Amino acid sequence: MANRFEKSAAILIFDRQKPFREGLRNYLLASGYTHIRTAVSIQSVLKELRQMHFALILLSVSAPNFSVQRLLKVARLRQPGAEIFLLVAAGDLAYVRELPAPVLLKEYVYANLLELNRSDTP
Repeated sequence: MANRFEKSAAILIFDRQKPFREGLRNYLLASGYTHIRTAVSIQSVLKELRQMHFALILLSVSAPNFSVQRLLKVARLRQPGAEIFLLVAAGDLAYVRELPAPVLLKEYVYANLLELNRSDTP
């Protein structure tokens, strides 16, 4: 079975909430992914984007701080080959409909990531 993301692919997770960020990181590690970086601030995301090439970038968006729109632009410029998804709580979904990136609901992120990884299997 072909996977959309190789287990050696570098993944960047940005979320300000440590339990969610670390939980997602641990889930991906337990799933066999080996190169996972986490970021707690936009500044640390920018630093990571300068230092590494990522195949998958997960950017958390939460009200009322929607400065991720500029971050999304920068990430696309610095990492043109990366797939970028917005991590959004269901309550904030209405605020990000206009952003030009696919959305993964935080409440279902584990199931969504499993489905995402299997979505291009023959």
